[in-house]
Amino acid sequence: ILTISAALVVVVVLIGGGIIMGKIVQSNTKQPVVEETTEVIEETTETVENIITPEMEADFADYTAVLTTMKKQDISSYDVEQKELIETLIIEMEVLLTDKTATGIEEKINNLAYEFDRFRIKSAAGDMFYSRGILIANKQHCLPQDFYPGENTLARSEVDRMIAAAAEEGISLYDFSTFRSYETQASLYDRYVAADGEAAANRYSAKPGCSEHQTGLAFDIGGNDKSRWAEVTFDGTAEAEWLAANAHNYGFILRYPEGKEEITGYMHESWHYRFVGDIAPQFKESGISTLEEYLGLV
Repeated sequence: ILTISAALVVVVVLIGGGIIMGKIVQSNTKQPVVEETTEVIEETTETVENIITPEMEADFADYTAVLTTMKKQDISSYDVEQKELIETLIIEMEVLLTDKTATGIEEKINNLAYEFDRFRIKSAAGDMFYSRGILIANKQHCLPQDFYPGENTLARSEVDRMIAAAAEEGISLYDFSTFRSYETQASLYDRYVAADGEAAANRYSAKPGCSEHQTGLAFDIGGNDKSRWAEVTFDGTAEAEWLAANAHNYGFILRYPEGKEEITGYMHESWHYRFVGDIAPQFKESGISTLEEYLGLV
């Protein structure tokens, strides 16, 4: 997002133009330079007016609120490393909100907010397991019953971007299951055990506390055909193929790949994607197919 007033750009260009004219005056060619500067001002003003929207202003108001929350964080009990981390996040956020012309500012601010949120959750729940900054939820590392982060805002933003990109290529995607509380997962798991038995249920359903959906970072994604949602029949569909080829560009990885049940603990799910942020492209490029292997947990 680039939010800046046209007036500010005009002032900047005028200042720049003055410097240019000062140089040209020595060559006694004032008039052509004045005309050239005027054209630059008009062109720049028109460009800026075209990109300013009320939505951008609203976004910056939201970011300012996040910054306020960050500043209110009580860090008195943190160790030196933790204090330096949170203070650095605050400084970087302040710089970005001051210089609204920064390239890729929306992504940078969202990443800072995500890092802050992840740090805050980690500090509040020390019994949760992280590896290289990634929250792990699997059969070996479960989450507290009262851990209720809701759907992660950055993950939501990126899945929406991914769905929009797919639509432009004629692929319809729907995120049909995202955040689940401990209690919701308990209800689902009990139902599956009653229907198929515990051994079978453990292959496709997590026990309460062990589900990635409780992190707020997992999204089950399907296509137009709802009968294929969370079913093996989704494998090989155009939607599944598109996700496999493109999800990493939006920070997502396929969490339960085929042939890796002994490592992940679950059967292949071509619809289950986990948001891991910036490491997703490197994960994809590495050729490693499971998060456990990539992080060296096995």
